[in-house]
Amino acid sequence: STEFWRLGVTSEGGAAYSVTQGRLVHPAAAFGSNRGTADVYYIFSAPGSQRTVQAASFHILSRTGTSPNDAPLTLEILDYAGTVQHTVSNGGIDVQQTPVGTWTPITLSDTEANLEIAPGGFLAFHFRLSGGPTGDLAVYPAFEVEVSDLTRQIIPVGGVVARVSRFELLAPWAGLALLGLMATGILLIRRQSQKT
Repeated sequence: STEFWRLGVTSEGGAAYSVTQGRLVHPAAAFGSNRGTADVYYIFSAPGSQRTVQAASFHILSRTGTSPNDAPLTLEILDYAGTVQHTVSNGGIDVQQTPVGTWTPITLSDTEANLEIAPGGFLAFHFRLSGGPTGDLAVYPAFEVEVSDLTRQIIPVGGVVARVSRFELLAPWAGLALLGLMATGILLIRRQSQKT
C-alpha cells in the first residue's frame, strides 16, 4: 500500500523524537536563520512497521530575508535519539535558490538501504545553516513524501537506473505461473476426457 505523508512537527535545535510529544502537527514547516540554532527539523510520525520512501517533494509557500551562509535542506532517517541513520535525499537543496510557489521534486539516494524506514526510526527534513544562525532568512515550506510498505529495488534499464517494487518484479513471474497452472489444468481435463 502507498501512503502520502504531509503533516509534521517543526523542532529547532534537537531532533530527538521526544520533542514531538504533546505538540500539534502542522502542514508546513517554519525554518529561519535567526532562531538561535543552525539546525531545524520537520519531523514526521514514526511508523510502526517498515516503510520505504518512494518519492518526495516540497513547496515553498513563502520566503523572506536572506542568510550569508548556505541553507541546504536534506531528507533524513533518524533514530529516536535524533542520530542520523541514513540520508534519503541525494545531497542537499539550497532553499534560498529554490523557486517559491511551485513543487520541487527531491532526488532520492540510489542506495536502497537509505530509503528504508525501520521500526525505531523516523523521517525528518533537516534545514541546516552551514555557517551558523545569521541573517534574517525565513522559509515556510510544505512537504509531501510518498512511502510504501513494498521494498523498492534498483535495477538498470537501458543504462537508466529504475526503482521497482517487489510486486512489480514478481508480477511477470506470477503471470507466467498462472499460465502454467492453466495449461496444466487443460492438459489434465483432456486426459480425463480421453479416458472416458
